[in-house]
Amino acid sequence: MSSALSADSDWRLLDTPPAPGAWNMALDEALMHSVRAGAPPVLRFYRWTPRCLSLGRNQPGRDRYDLERLAARGTEVVRRPTGGRAVLHDRELTYSVIAMEGTLGSPRESYAAINRALAAGLRRLGVPAALQPRGSRAPVPSLAPCFREPAEGEVVAGGRKLIGSAQYREGGVMLQHGSLLLEDDQGEVREYPVGPTAPPPPNPLPQFWERGNTILPSLGSCPTAGSAVLPSPELGGGAGGGGAVGVLRTC
Repeated sequence: MSSALSADSDWRLLDTPPAPGAWNMALDEALMHSVRAGAPPVLRFYRWTPRCLSLGRNQPGRDRYDLERLAARGTEVVRRPTGGRAVLHDRELTYSVIAMEGTLGSPRESYAAINRALAAGLRRLGVPAALQPRGSRAPVPSLAPCFREPAEGEVVAGGRKLIGSAQYREGGVMLQHGSLLLEDDQGEVREYPVGPTAPPPPNPLPQFWERGNTILPSLGSCPTAGSAVLPSPELGGGAGGGGAVGVLRTC
């Protein structure tokens, strides 16, 4: 576990080792309970093993994805407490931010603050990250993964969505999940519809998967020990924390 917390920071940084999907989700829920009980807020980075397809809180699963075919590919399936669409956790990095609701403000305010911090961290790695401006997004097929199209305020580079995030609030505590792609394998999500011969849904942007939504085009290679400090004023939400919140580990 690594940390770049400053002496006066009131955030906890957790860089946990790869773990099964159910364990990762259980730990995030346990951290929500700890924050509710008075512990400091958390910024956590983690990976998944074995590879796992996570479904949004209210997303249909059994009637949409072929669980047997997923299992045959060595892919677990888990449901996130947060919303959003399916994400394949394999060649990516997941973050979670857990804090009392008042720490970062309203859902819109907290979402914006976290995305600003993540974009700032990526820029320190050399990725030209920015936030998606206002504008409409095209409707997507129901089997489409989370990274299909960027929404307003999401982290993008060159118009491509780099991080998919979703938030959940309960009992005065907020949890925000997000996934940073290291390699673009999210198109595989469309390969597991229910039914042995069910074709994948039509793709209105055929070259989307070839373009990729990863940090690699900007970096040239995946850094093995690269880091980017996330400045605490971005995540402090007026709480007055100073120094560094944490280190973004990309590989």
